[in-house]
Amino acid sequence: MSHGGYGSGTFGTSRAAAFASWLALWQDSHKALRRRATTIVSLIAIHPNPGVKWDEMQKQIKKGSDLARKHGAENVTVLATTIGGSATNTIVTLSTSDDWTKFGQVQQALMDDPKVQEFLLEAGQIATWETYVSQTIPDI
Repeated sequence: MSHGGYGSGTFGTSRAAAFASWLALWQDSHKALRRRATTIVSLIAIHPNPGVKWDEMQKQIKKGSDLARKHGAENVTVLATTIGGSATNTIVTLSTSDDWTKFGQVQQALMDDPKVQEFLLEAGQIATWETYVSQTIPDI
């Protein structure tokens, strides 16, 4: 179930811009951390709509994974949560980027591709796709 905000399509450009500004300030004030390697991890939790056939889901996930790889996403991996409380039966797609700059480049390339826009419209008809983006914390 989506709760508005993250991944529901209502996050909005202004919140994303505000987050990017906050992140830039935080990174500037934590220069020592920035010198250490961080990895950006994108996780998409996929919840198929009732009645959607597994074959149809697999085709959409494959299409999305191929588009992500085409535009520079690294380590694209698809997982099925088999034991996980409320996350059981959730399909998860993970990908990584070396840093925030690379992540931004991949996202921009994806959003500029008309085939990605078409994919997003199609995929939204058969499942809820919740996106979460995290960064590793060095030295912990």
